[in-house]
Amino acid sequence: MISKNDLAECLEVSENKLLELRDSNVLILGASGFVGRWLSNVLALSNLELGTNIRMNLVSRNPRKILNPEYADKNISFLPLDLLNLTNTKLEKFDFGFHLATPSVPQTGGLDAEAVYTTTINATQLLIENAIMNGNKPSILHASSGGVYEHAQRRQLITEENMNVAAKTLEHNYTNAKIETEKLILESTNKGEIRGTSPRLFAFFGPGISLNDHFAIGNFMRDKQAGQDIQVKGNPKTTRSYLYPTDLVNWILAAILKPSSEATHIGSEETISMKDLAEVVSQKKVEVNYLNPDAPESHYVPSTTNTRKRLGVSQRVSLEDGLVRWQKFLKLTP
Repeated sequence: MISKNDLAECLEVSENKLLELRDSNVLILGASGFVGRWLSNVLALSNLELGTNIRMNLVSRNPRKILNPEYADKNISFLPLDLLNLTNTKLEKFDFGFHLATPSVPQTGGLDAEAVYTTTINATQLLIENAIMNGNKPSILHASSGGVYEHAQRRQLITEENMNVAAKTLEHNYTNAKIETEKLILESTNKGEIRGTSPRLFAFFGPGISLNDHFAIGNFMRDKQAGQDIQVKGNPKTTRSYLYPTDLVNWILAAILKPSSEATHIGSEETISMKDLAEVVSQKKVEVNYLNPDAPESHYVPSTTNTRKRLGVSQRVSLEDGLVRWQKFLKLTP
């Protein structure tokens, strides 16, 4: 389930953008992932509440995991496509395509490096080939990652640029897939086949984030909810920042409606150390243990100045407010 109060807020904040999608055909690859579920539910709710009449084709191997049941309607179809094994696959004509199909957690195949790369590239080629076949020059958004940059070794914001991208490496196929897909989207855009954009997504928090995978903030919330000590596995001086899903959806919609080849960052500039984050989550109700305080520091916080100005967006939900919302949501759901 996705938080209904937050979904209602998405409609309020993003209403003008959703109305721009009225009567369009929208394709979402990776619709059962974190970003895909939020986006799919917001679009489905806009059909019911705003009368947007958006026709949605949701691609996922797990279609039952996507929508809150009450949001399903006749405008929504599901395609349980295996992006690892594509043979002469054709998609319905679409006006807006979201490529959110890069596995990042074990349940979706995130531990299989070859599958991560192949799935991502196959999805990219499928979108571009169908756009060429239909000839309607759709807008395509590829959810890239801040991981295309090297993590900073000192506390500073990662600037919005296309030059400081990490070199391809055989050791990290998730990063390789993002770098290669950015290139494919840019090449197709330059050829006039699509209107593409590859915003780089950073870190997020809130309903839908896994509590049991590699997301530190999710692990902290899990431990707090269970009444257990919070375990900080890395250097407590390491910094991160987190954007709440209601802001994420608003920024994603803005990005696909104004596709650009300029470096685009979707994330928060609200920097916090792992030590401070653990203490904020614990609220002094559980202990915080530092397991490896001498580990190397890592800093992963984006500058979003140019992105916010170009897209006309802002961060509306603070880390403190979002944590309160998330905790209330977790108490109400299994």
